[in-house]
Amino acid sequence: MSNERKSLRLFLVILMAGLLLLGIFASLGFAPVYSPPGYRQITVTGGTPIAADTNYSGEVGGGYQYVDMYYNIDQTTVNTLDLELEVSQDGSTWVNHNDNAVLLNDNAADASGYVDSTPLHLYQWRIVANLTNTNTVTPTIKVVMR
Repeated sequence: MSNERKSLRLFLVILMAGLLLLGIFASLGFAPVYSPPGYRQITVTGGTPIAADTNYSGEVGGGYQYVDMYYNIDQTTVNTLDLELEVSQDGSTWVNHNDNAVLLNDNAADASGYVDSTPLHLYQWRIVANLTNTNTVTPTIKVVMR
């Protein structure tokens, strides 16, 4: 057998082994998270309980035009919760964004949902959770900027 054929066989064996390992890792959950070009995914809060009004950290829109907001609310004891999107030009003065900025209004039970295609206009933004009493609520909020 010629050296060229041996090299080709070795290359094919290595390629097949690599593809097999990639398939095994992907089935075990080690595959990278796909984020399409031009998108940015952010976890605003990953399920930390709150018992008072909370202003979650602001993010800069930075070239993104829209934000899609996803939420999941776990209420162990009843509390009325509002989730809103606020914007700022400078990070010090915050205002409600617009009518699309209300993720959740007067919620008093477990809930989940989303608001999509809210324009960013290159603002800095943050999510605000307003509670009516001190009972614990556990929000999970994720956004995709695009």
